[in-house]
Amino acid sequence: MKVIGVDIGGTKIEAALIENGVVKNISRAETLSFTNKYLILQNIEHCISEVFVHDVQGIGIGIPGIADKSGKILFMSHIKKIIGVNLNEFISEKFNKPTSIENDAKCFTLAEYLYGAGKDHSNVVGLILGTGIGAGLILDDKLYRGTDGGAGELGHNLIFLNNKKLAEFEELCSANAVIKKQKKLSKNLSKEFYKYLAVNIANIVNIFNPEIIVIGGGLSNYLDYKLLNKKVKSYSIPVNKNSFKIVKNKLGSGSGLIGAAGLVSFNK
Repeated sequence: MKVIGVDIGGTKIEAALIENGVVKNISRAETLSFTNKYLILQNIEHCISEVFVHDVQGIGIGIPGIADKSGKILFMSHIKKIIGVNLNEFISEKFNKPTSIENDAKCFTLAEYLYGAGKDHSNVVGLILGTGIGAGLILDDKLYRGTDGGAGELGHNLIFLNNKKLAEFEELCSANAVIKKQKKLSKNLSKEFYKYLAVNIANIVNIFNPEIIVIGGGLSNYLDYKLLNKKVKSYSIPVNKNSFKIVKNKLGSGSGLIGAAGLVSFNK
């Protein structure tokens, strides 16, 4: 089946023609997030048009934000100009194809579930440790969105520090947080980093009881997975501690496009 996947980021837009999880053709453009909504939408349309063929079954779009079930954008941290735009309507009217839109962390999770490290598992967590932190959930083979599409915003989990102050998870364990403390990303990550990361993953394990947690984002290349698995198990309840594993993603930077494309037919 031919579909188009679109990955909208803060600095660039990518669109790809994808057939059965394989990227056949790709187009890129600047997001121009600092300009106005018309130029941003024009660049999205242009990217799609460069890979569009008439026998595609639909278009899936991943965004660094939250959209409601209709496709109206509710929140975008870096592309505020298109908040309030119904991207589903805009794209489906331009190309006369069914269109789906979803948060990029959920797209990452869907890609790894369909074609990557989470394949053949029914309960999958995808955790992106990048400039920020986001997560996606596949529960009993269904993509979990929550009431308003906001499920998986793990980076905003609150943690009590030793000085009794509250901090958000991404203030402690995102790539930006590591660079702020250590000047660069490396495999020499602190005990404190692993403690906070393990506690947050253990909370996911204890709430959702997944089979596999797939890590993506820049920090996924620097983790000690043996150590992380051991620490998370130590914080997990006994009934859950031996039923999961934490692994690095398999699809790399292509997961956003592949997962966005997967939205076209998944859970329909």
